[in-house]
Amino acid sequence: MKELLPEIVILALNTDTVPKELSFLQAHGFNPIHVQGVYKGISEDSYLIPIKGMEELERLKVIALQHGQESILYADETRTAKLLYLTTGEQVPLGTLQPIGEVEALNSLSYTYVPETNMYWGTK
Repeated sequence: MKELLPEIVILALNTDTVPKELSFLQAHGFNPIHVQGVYKGISEDSYLIPIKGMEELERLKVIALQHGQESILYADETRTAKLLYLTTGEQVPLGTLQPIGEVEALNSLSYTYVPETNMYWGTK
């Protein structure tokens, strides 16, 4: 049986400094990890946030929408990932979120770099 991992959300807020955004997310009960996200070829400070269930996912969707975000990435316990569009509710399957090499990441339009572990993550 495959080990289940925590569900995660990757999102950007793009409204303040990283320390203030981290504090904001922590004040809302989350334990965010600062990462470097690239979405549609644009690099932005982002946050990888482990969640426990749909209630926390819904809260993060509201926060992201309030910060003018178009979408967030959600990965379930098996790392099956979806892009969740916040205003339309559309869910776009992305494949599996998994480690990728630096060269592959830098040649793609969307990936996440986790400085804490020096790892790149993408979907396949």
